[in-house]
Amino acid sequence: MTARQAECAIITCLTPILRRWASFTLSRAAPRDHRERRARGLFQGTASALIARVLAIFVSVVSVPLTIGYLGGERYGAWVTIASVVTFLSVTDFGLAASLTNAIGKAQAEDAHPLGQRLVSSALLMLSLISFSILIAGNAFAPRIAALLFPNLQSPVARAEIGPAVMIAISIFALNLPLLVSSRVLAAYQESALANLWNMAGSLGNLVALLMVIWLRGGLPWLVFGCFGFGLATNMACAAWLFGFHKPWLRPTLASIDPAFVRILFSVATGLQTLAYPNLWPAYTEAYAQRDNEWIRKTLRSNFKFSFFTTIAIVGFLTIFGSEIIRLWAGSGAVPPFSVIIWMALWRLMLSTLLVGSCLLNATGHLKGMTIYGTVTAVLNLMLSILLAKIYGITGVIAGTVIAFAVANYLPTFLEVRSVLRKTCCG
Repeated sequence: MTARQAECAIITCLTPILRRWASFTLSRAAPRDHRERRARGLFQGTASALIARVLAIFVSVVSVPLTIGYLGGERYGAWVTIASVVTFLSVTDFGLAASLTNAIGKAQAEDAHPLGQRLVSSALLMLSLISFSILIAGNAFAPRIAALLFPNLQSPVARAEIGPAVMIAISIFALNLPLLVSSRVLAAYQESALANLWNMAGSLGNLVALLMVIWLRGGLPWLVFGCFGFGLATNMACAAWLFGFHKPWLRPTLASIDPAFVRILFSVATGLQTLAYPNLWPAYTEAYAQRDNEWIRKTLRSNFKFSFFTTIAIVGFLTIFGSEIIRLWAGSGAVPPFSVIIWMALWRLMLSTLLVGSCLLNATGHLKGMTIYGTVTAVLNLMLSILLAKIYGITGVIAGTVIAFAVANYLPTFLEVRSVLRKTCCG
């Protein structure tokens, strides 16, 4: 076979695959059945999530040098710490919004619109009460939190700004908490692509806010308010559009609140996010409710392979060139030891495949084990990180995290996944 013939053969094999991907990603025609609807939602959601992630990386690449140059080293370190804490807390919904995805996914499979409204109203009420509590307590203790997080600030400007900046960050986090319902509703209806479009708007808004603060010579509190505040405004607009125009039958009302559903939502508390995760979750839930076990097993295998090999390629590249990339991006002082990069690569590889299994367990209601694994992992992680940090420094911190997750979370999760698959096979 000549090179030209081999090229034609490859193109012939790939053309149907590319057409199928394009059909799933771009088609607006009505799906033929439940399987096609789930597959289309998965492809569109994951493709848009990839674009949103690339856009977020672009915003970060542009904003980091600007922020370092504007704030200076000490205030930039405070900004990164605040941003990291808020980002970490942004995935904390006390299990309510995450459980809402499962419940609405089942309600959608049964075309039970009144049930969906009761679920949304109940979850929104509980998240609003939690938000109010955090808002009051957070602002009361904001100065102490700032002193705990930043005990060694030297600059008078940094010391003056850190308290208001922490207070603003806590307030915006609390106000954002009830708005998590919007993205969960869209995920449950397998319309995560729409949620990702709103996320893209928020990312661009953060960059615009950063540029405006720099142009107006605002301080650290204004930077926190501008960047995180624009995200809050975007989430509010998304909620207004979702419940006002897109799915008005789910609009929350006081009359729709059901204490029974509040107890159900609290009883299944857990939640995680990643690219394909919000799209696979409701698809698994619906397929599990419809006893489509073949689709579940096939999708799980494909998702694991995709996650493993794509992550291997990415972490391999970053392991080799990561130090140089960080040096060019943020300066030599920001380059970590190579051992840290190695452990981070292992962590990302393990996490990407762990989410494959945890997504199935969460979507099918096997949440008790996940709660236990998470609790044990947190305790073990803290103990190992403190112990290893004394011996190996910053490398010991990430090494403790990897070891804790591998022993207390990764292995038990996939043992339970295997058990669930056996039950579905027998069922």
